[in-house]
Amino acid sequence: MKSYFLIPIAVVLFLSQEVFAQFDVNARYKLSPNFQPTKSLDVINDGKNNTVWLDKTQNVTGQSWNITPVEGKKGYFRLSPDFQPTKSLDVINDGKNNTVWLDKTQNVTGQFWKITPVEGKQGYFRLSPYFQPTKSLDVINDGKNNTVWLDKIQNVTGQFWKITIIK
Repeated sequence: MKSYFLIPIAVVLFLSQEVFAQFDVNARYKLSPNFQPTKSLDVINDGKNNTVWLDKTQNVTGQSWNITPVEGKKGYFRLSPDFQPTKSLDVINDGKNNTVWLDKTQNVTGQFWKITPVEGKQGYFRLSPYFQPTKSLDVINDGKNNTVWLDKIQNVTGQFWKITIIK
């Protein structure tokens, strides 16, 4: 067999491998959508402290996120803000399954997030929950542009998230 037959096989094997993001569990990160690059994912400090939204990027604990691997779920991560370290980003299981919020950290698939690089958008990632793998974290384009939710995976800038290390 000639060696040039091995090249297509190697390319297919390389392309079929999933690319998994790696994060330092001791670091903290800001998450900012390409659609609103001057805003970051934040927690509303209202006493309940479970509503997430986009707010002007600033140095606050609601915008400082810990990204940790989920044991037994390769390629999935838990997202927890410093402001509420015992809670994780979750999907409300209400039939619509498009509302995200913070809930007590538990072993539930709405809290397991696949973070995958966006093809053609260097440095941007798509965040999709294990519970809803055909949906991605998105920003509602309503003029205020600060509400986050899950929407079907599309090639839109509200679903492209820059994950920046802050400490």
